[in-house]
Amino acid sequence: YSSAASDVYKRQELRHEIGEFTEREKRARTAGIPYVDLDGYVGSFPGGAGFGIAAIDLIEHYGGKASNFMDSGGAPTLERLKLMLELLIENPKVSAIFGARFGGISRCDEWAKAVVQYVLQNKPQKPMIMRMAGNMEEEGRKIIEEAIVKYPDLFKNIKIYRYDTPIEEVIQEAVRVAKGRLVK
Repeated sequence: YSSAASDVYKRQELRHEIGEFTEREKRARTAGIPYVDLDGYVGSFPGGAGFGIAAIDLIEHYGGKASNFMDSGGAPTLERLKLMLELLIENPKVSAIFGARFGGISRCDEWAKAVVQYVLQNKPQKPMIMRMAGNMEEEGRKIIEEAIVKYPDLFKNIKIYRYDTPIEEVIQEAVRVAKGRLVK
């Protein structure tokens, strides 16, 4: 494991050995979502455990601090995806969210539906900078684009990049946006 990922596991292990779960960790655990709160301000909504670990490293590499580890891989339901976003939006430390979906087993259109439904129902104020690629990507992109046109005010802080934008650029933007929103 990388040093940032190793630190995540050490903090999680120590805290969990003495039985201290945060409220978000308890909610995630009840729902069967692998989730760990960290001390940072960039929320991570990755497409799987491996990428969740890589996201922590990349956020740190580009000068940010990750607020969580999460595994949103597999083929999560819309309700589960919405709960994952809720965990990040409700975290007062999170100033922006980085998200990535590589549609393999899971589908980009289902991920896009969850994002749109969450935004329409909850009207989050935190920026979301995300990338979507893979299975049903074009359908997912159409869902997001239609929502942006129909509800421009609700989606003004949400950017979703295509497969041809390097993930490093998306993470750099998420870190920059998150840092710009930190309370001084």
